[in-house]
Amino acid sequence: MAKKTKKINKIKPKKIGDNYTDVFLESMRDEIRIIAEGQTVFQQVMERRFDVIEDRLTKHDEQFEIIGERFEAIDERFEAIDEKFKTVLDYLFRIDEELSDIKSRIMNLESSVANLEDSVIKRKEFESLKDKVAKLEEQLKKAIAVGKLKAAS
Repeated sequence: MAKKTKKINKIKPKKIGDNYTDVFLESMRDEIRIIAEGQTVFQQVMERRFDVIEDRLTKHDEQFEIIGERFEAIDERFEAIDEKFKTVLDYLFRIDEELSDIKSRIMNLESSVANLEDSVIKRKEFESLKDKVAKLEEQLKKAIAVGKLKAAS
């Protein structure tokens, strides 16, 4: 019988250059892993910082909304004050017009009274108009004083 020969898989010895290549490739893999891990950590840190920044911006937006609402309320108050001031001014202008009218009537009555001193009716009207003028002038002075106080504040 013939002897069977066994085939033994012999491991081929690697060349010296192959070892350097393997070491170099392994070193590159390790460095790439380190860089990738560093990049991952860096990305996580940056995401946390961006989250903090987003939280701060959200808080600032909320504060700006609150401040905006306050400014709107103040603006509404100023509009109301402005309307009241315009009403007071309109009232003062009407008083002024009425005073001018009364003064012109008084002038007419004074000339009539000078000519008709005997007329009691004209005299009474003259006196009542003078009283009205005095009252209106007093009211006008008060209204102007109040208007100046409100305008100053």
